[in-house]
Formats: sequence, structure tokens, C-alpha cells
Amino acid sequence: MQFSRMILIAMGLFVSGCATIGRDGRNQAVLIQSDPPGAEIILDGKSVGQTPKYIFVPREKSPQLTLRRDGLSKDVELKTKYRWGASFFSNLVFYIGAPVGWLVDFASGSAWNPQDPEVTRFKPDTAVSLDEQSIDDSLPPITTVAIAPPNAENLELSNAAIPVLKEAVSERQALFGYKLLPYDETLPQFLHRGYDFDASGSEDEKRFLYQSLNTEGVWHSSFVRDGDSMKLQAKLEDTRTRKIADELDITLDPSDERSRAYAQGFNLFTLPNAVTFSLTTQYFTYDRPNDGSISLQAADTRQWWQKGLQYVSALSITNLPTYRPERSGRWSVNFIPILRVSRRDLVANGSQEVDGQEFTRWLAAVGYGPEIGYQVGRHFFYFDLVLNATWTNISWMNGGQEVTVARSGFQTSLEFGYLYSINDIWSVRLFAASFPENSEAWREALRKTSNGTIGSQAEGAANNSTAGISLGFNFEPFLVRTFREKIRKAPPVIPTTPYQASRF
Repeated sequence: MQFSRMILIAMGLFVSGCATIGRDGRNQAVLIQSDPPGAEIILDGKSVGQTPKYIFVPREKSPQLTLRRDGLSKDVELKTKYRWGASFFSNLVFYIGAPVGWLVDFASGSAWNPQDPEVTRFKPDTAVSLDEQSIDDSLPPITTVAIAPPNAENLELSNAAIPVLKEAVSERQALFGYKLLPYDETLPQFLHRGYDFDASGSEDEKRFLYQSLNTEGVWHSSFVRDGDSMKLQAKLEDTRTRKIADELDITLDPSDERSRAYAQGFNLFTLPNAVTFSLTTQYFTYDRPNDGSISLQAADTRQWWQKGLQYVSALSITNLPTYRPERSGRWSVNFIPILRVSRRDLVANGSQEVDGQEFTRWLAAVGYGPEIGYQVGRHFFYFDLVLNATWTNISWMNGGQEVTVARSGFQTSLEFGYLYSINDIWSVRLFAASFPENSEAWREALRKTSNGTIGSQAEGAANNSTAGISLGFNFEPFLVRTFREKIRKAPPVIPTTPYQASRF
């Protein structure tokens, strides 16, 4: 038990300082502008580009940089704000190590969020007052453009709009001469920064996105109903000024409602995307109707690898929700898969016939079932009800010989808990659950070890109540990625009428 407490404290200290160890903890993307544009940006003595440009600035209380143009040099000090969500509250979730996390964030500068500085003027103030549009007018034309995922009712409808939007944007591309980046190549960056079929990134996430894309324009689009018809409204945002540079209205045919209903239903089914290692406290019992319960407690093992398996009690492959920064709260219903492997060394107590008898139990389970959850940003609260096909192997020593009982069957597992996403890859989960145990296998094992006095009748049930913490690692296996690409390439067909450009 002391070892378990030490592990929990270590985990708390590890995940504390979340603003530091999390994604983008050391840097913040900011937009640097000058009037007129074209000023050289000097950061830490190095040239990092010319204005207007998104650059990474190290997080600290008062970051500084220098702009140079036409022989003039101006120092720029960036204002900062305290990161209440990423530093204070994220560390507070893991209260054991919160003070350490806060100190680490302040010492490293990760507690601060640099803001976009004001436009640095290289013209007299009188010239600025006469020409407020001087920055926009002096900018070179947009040369590179990306397309954001269309905002829609469900994923399949968003995917179905992509070829229609590409066609419309391609004609605008020919008209204005900019380069259109391949959608399949830029999509992962959008998803990484909080975009989805029903969500857009926060302002901070957009800065990071525009810096990584290195584009001057991004097409944003969303579906709107206009009477009996449906339109896809698209707007080209100039990332340098955050103003709208072009607009499109694309009229769509909404007649195939059934295809969208099917797409919504299909979204319920998910595929594995994570592997988790669980540290648990488990309570095993074999409950007999008239003779009380036999408890199965953790045995005192000698081998180091056996001790490790006692604490790392289960390895699972399952589906964990995708972290989307700054996403507003929403409910979700999914069907999730799970593959679980567990090994435990147990000793029986509670009945004179089997007291002190040691067992080794292996469990393998493959399950699928509904999950109801509520997600807001990094936080996910959930309840699972999963039907599992299980294989149980129970072995023990009798007269110097190993005796084994193996059974397969179907059991239902229940689990509820809380998941915190540290970043896109790592997550921590606190949970309580009832995992499946094969009562027939335990009846047979107890019957043999008690010379038939226990478990001789079809009575009694084996139970496994579990509470613990798990560390999850998200992955995107090749087969899953290939399957999703096939889905994206075969969306419901949405016929279109000629689109209209509302601005040229």
C-alpha cells in the first residue's frame, strides 16, 4: 500500500507543471506587424523573418525583440498574461504536486502567455493618421492558401463538402494566382490545433496553426440553411491582418437526409487508438450464498517482475477521446473497443479449507460496448458498459505439480472515471470499475483445492472491484489510418448547383 502511495505521489509530481511539459509549454506564437511591412525581426540576436509574420517567442514575464527597417531599429516589449487554465488550474487538478508545478512554471517562464504586440510604426504619426489602411495596402498579395475542415453537423457531411469546396476554391486560385496547399497534408495540422467538423481552434491555437502552415490565407467554411436549400459559406481569412480577403456562397442539394442520418450513426463506432498501463487496487471475492465470501488478496511474491505485474495490473488497448484544445463542453455517445490482459498472484482467505492457498490468474478480454461521456477541452468524464469475451487461466501448485483450470465465456464490465489529456499523445485516467471474472473457472479451482467441499454446486460468483490510475499513450496505427482514409474518400454524394462568388 505504501508503494502505491509513492507511485501516486510520483505521478502527481510528474504531471504537475503541466504548462511546462505540455504541448507548446515553452513557446507562444505571436503575430509581428510593422507599418510599412517588411521590417526584419530580430529575436535573441537572430533574424527570424520579416513582418508581417507569426513567430515563436519564448514564454517569460517580459519577452523582447527588435525590428529593423530603412536603417531604423526599434525595440518591442511584448505584454503577457498569466495562464490561468494551462498553469494554475491544470496543476490544481493534480493537487499533490501542484505547488511544485506552479514553481516550475514560474521559474521556467511557462506561466506567462505573450500577446501580439501593437503595430510598430516606421512612419511619422501624421502619415498614420491620414492613412489607416497603409498596412493592408502595402502587403504583398496572398501567395499560399490552406483549407480548414468545413464546419458541419457531422464528420461525414464535412468530408462530403471538401471536394465541392476544393472545386470552388480552385477557380478562385486560378483567378488570383495563389498556391493551394493539399488538403490531406494540412488536415493533421488543423486537427492538432483544435479544428474538427464541429469545432475551431482558440485564438492562441490559430496563431500556432498559422505559424506552422506558413500561409497568408486560410479558407474557413460552414453550412447554413436557407429555406429549403443549404449553403456552404466560405471565407478566405488573410492570416497577416485577420481580415476577410474573399468570400464564396456555394448552394448545395440537401435532399439526401438519409445519408446524413447514416453518417451520424456511423460516427458512433470507433477503433482503437491508445494503449494504457494501469496501477490499481483490486478487491477479489468469491461470494457464496450461504457460507460467506472467500477473499482473494494479492500474494507476497519474490520475483521482481511478478511484483511489477502486481502493481501494473492491466495492459489495455482501447479508444480514448481525441484532445481538442479549447473545445466547449459537449456530450458524446460512442461504442468503444477494448483489449485487456491482466495477471495477478492471489492468496485465498475466509474459508478453512482453502486459507493460504495461492493462485496465479491470467485474464484476456476482448470487448465492445457503449460509452457515455462529457468532454470539455482536456477533461473527459465517462461511463462504460462493455460486453467482453474472456479467457481465464487459473493455476496453483499441488504436491509439487502445477494444476491449471482454463475457461472462456462472456462477462459485462462497468467503468466510470475521469480522463485528463496532458497533450495529444499522453493522458492520465482515474477510474473505478467492475471487471469480468469467470465464476465457473473459480468454482472449479476452489473445488479442486478444497477436495470438493467448495464449489461443488453451481453456486457462488467471482467479483473483481477495481479502482486505480492509468497512463495512456495515443497512437494512430497504419490500418486505422488507412481505414479512415477510405471513409473520407467515399462520403455521401452532395450534388451542387453553380456556386456564386459574393466578392471578387
